[in-house]
Amino acid sequence: VLYLKPHNGMTVTAGDFSLFFMATQEDNVPKFLSGEYDDYNNTSAVCMMTFCGKKVFLPGDSKQATIDGDGFMCNIYSDSTLVCQMMQVSHHGYNKMRTLHQKFYPTLEFAIYMNTYEESVGKNSGSSQAILNKLGEAKCCWSDKTYAFTVKDGKFVRTVIE
Repeated sequence: VLYLKPHNGMTVTAGDFSLFFMATQEDNVPKFLSGEYDDYNNTSAVCMMTFCGKKVFLPGDSKQATIDGDGFMCNIYSDSTLVCQMMQVSHHGYNKMRTLHQKFYPTLEFAIYMNTYEESVGKNSGSSQAILNKLGEAKCCWSDKTYAFTVKDGKFVRTVIE
C-alpha cells in the first residue's frame, strides 16, 4: 500500500499489532469551517495501538476540546474502549485532559512524554504534573532518555537504554 487514508473508526492490523483510528482530521473539518477551531493541533490523528494484548493511547498534539470533557471522544467512546496500559501525554503535556485521564488511570502502567521533565512539569500547568503525581516518577518516561518496552507476564517492562 503506497497510501492509506485513515478514517474515524478504521482499524489497520498486521499480525498481533493493530492501530485503531479514534479521530482523524476529517472529524474536525466542520469545526474548522465554522471557526470553532483555529488551531492545527486539533488535526492530529488520535489512535489506540494494540500489541501483545496491551493498549497504547496516542493522541498526538490533540487539544482538550478535541478529546477531553465535552470533546467528542469522551462522548462517543465507551469507558471500555478508553482503557489502556500506556499513553502518550498529549501535546508535550501542555493540555489538560482530566476527564480522559481519569478513565485511563485504573489500568495505566506508563505515561510517555514528548518533552523533558523540566519542560513538561517544570514549565507548564497542563496534564504533566497531575499524571506524575498519580503514576509516580518510575512510571513516567521523558524524552531525554530512550526506553524499550517488552511485555512479560501480561505487564509492560520498561528498560532505559543508556
